[in-house]
Amino acid sequence: MRIFKILILFFNLSFFPCLSNHAFDAAIVKNYNQKEYTANDNFNHEKTPLIPAFNWHRDSRQMYHVKLKQGIDFKTSGKSPTRLIQEIDGILNFSVFNIEAEEVHLGFQLSPVSISFSGKRVQGLEEIYSTFFLATFEKTGKPLSFYFPNKIAIDDELVISEVIKIVQAILPGVNEETWSTEETHSMGRYVARYSMKEDYILKEKVNYISLYAKASTNKNTELKPKIIYSKFFLRPSKFTSWLESMTGKERLNMEMGNFMSTNATIDISMKMIPFKPDPTLDIWKEGRTFKEILASFKAGEKELVSYSKKKEMDEIRKRVQQVNLDTLILKFIDTDGKDVNQRQLLVDYIKVFPEEMLKIQKLLLQNRVSNKATAKIINILGVNGTSYAQKALINIMKDESQMKNNRIQAARSLGGLKNPIIDVIDALWDVSKVRRDPLTCEISNTALFALGRISSEVKRENQSLSRSINKQLSDYLEQKSNDERQAITFLRAIENTGDVFFVKKLVPFIYSESRSVKKAVINVYSKLNDAHSLSILVKALAKEKSVDIRKVIVRTIMYRRPNVKSIGVIKRLLNKEKDRDMKRDMVKYLLKNKDKSPHVIKTIKK
Repeated sequence: MRIFKILILFFNLSFFPCLSNHAFDAAIVKNYNQKEYTANDNFNHEKTPLIPAFNWHRDSRQMYHVKLKQGIDFKTSGKSPTRLIQEIDGILNFSVFNIEAEEVHLGFQLSPVSISFSGKRVQGLEEIYSTFFLATFEKTGKPLSFYFPNKIAIDDELVISEVIKIVQAILPGVNEETWSTEETHSMGRYVARYSMKEDYILKEKVNYISLYAKASTNKNTELKPKIIYSKFFLRPSKFTSWLESMTGKERLNMEMGNFMSTNATIDISMKMIPFKPDPTLDIWKEGRTFKEILASFKAGEKELVSYSKKKEMDEIRKRVQQVNLDTLILKFIDTDGKDVNQRQLLVDYIKVFPEEMLKIQKLLLQNRVSNKATAKIINILGVNGTSYAQKALINIMKDESQMKNNRIQAARSLGGLKNPIIDVIDALWDVSKVRRDPLTCEISNTALFALGRISSEVKRENQSLSRSINKQLSDYLEQKSNDERQAITFLRAIENTGDVFFVKKLVPFIYSESRSVKKAVINVYSKLNDAHSLSILVKALAKEKSVDIRKVIVRTIMYRRPNVKSIGVIKRLLNKEKDRDMKRDMVKYLLKNKDKSPHVIKTIKK
């Protein structure tokens, strides 16, 4: 299920609950009687050369007819293909609030709007999509920030703003025939290529640079997006702000090893229509400044539960209303956690009754649960991730009357949290400092590894927390640099962060007298893909005397993006190297990158 959800996010769909066969009202397609502008209307589509720049006019008030159709066809090994289709048809209301030196502050509201999923209208979601929101763009057209009232959950913010990101266009502002940009949407970064035509601009997605989400940590099952077809035709408005129109199609393919193949299509049409506003809409009732509206968005508590999550919870409540936790745990124990249906029922139960999770600590102390079943129960708490689940995991980890495996498993589950409460961080640091005996040392190490994983998990959404963890790990490493075992433990925790923050700080350790410390540092650098860490590895390779360590360094460099310096050093060292295995690895590296440096083949022949 997690994989499906990631794919749906990637392809910009927003109907997680529909994967659970939720029933919705029959589709009702609204007909918009507003006339769409065409080339014959009053937007002067005469074929005069366009300038690749947007006009921005303070107090611009515009309306667009937007039609968006997105489809996913995915097939998993051994199963029949599944097709999901989302359609959005509505009016996008657009306003320019104010213009600064390099930025413009905008308002959007999609209303009225019809949203359907595989032919079934989703009226509850229409209300969410109809929310009035704000945005800040660069004058180039690049979206910088989106702002929503607190009544909208973050997951819902992402799917609403995605409509705008689909039609984003970034223009250079000068007379260029072609240009390329890096752009983002909810799931990652991609390269887009633009070219000027006689009376329109062509935008094409070229390739994805990175994805924000991963379906798996296994390299063999990484999500690999491929752009099969991508063409969007856009026309900047000559007399008003932003766009006059954008139409286009896109076809993407997503492979995940041999497990899943997915195809997605996007069809978008956005055309300016005559300005006939609905005066009841929030966007047209506003008389406040951008800053005043933004301040009002922060009123009240932030909604934490998205529309799709609420629908999912409603369905779960119907399924579990006749059971209780004690009964579920007993049945779970009876099957040793192997019964998939019982496991899912337990997962669903604690989703809707999170306060019940605090009882689990006491149940585990009764020692009636097998190690396998216990591990599964603790894992369920980690996946659940609510504050109640986190507190239950903290209690299990810190409870010295619990079995060792329970405490270690609880610490591991805490490390996988994407939204840890502050109590989790404090508890992990507290546990990491207790090293009385082999047992507490093992739990301490697990807590440190968990902190490293949390730093990586929250890096995008909570940079300050990630930086705080990284700084503490760095400080402790420096303090324990003379203790080989503890230094290696901290290096393993740092490896889990995958953060370039440590690149310079680890340089002294790669020249340590301890071979184990050296290997641990190289493992850290192997998780990074920046030019600086590659340079450090290359320098260390040239100075390293141990064949074993040199082998580790070369095999790490093999999988890094090369540069002229790394290839040059390998070429130079190849002639001096006496170890046959090392020579073979060096030759492989040079052959792999023969097109990036002259005389590689000549060096190998010598």
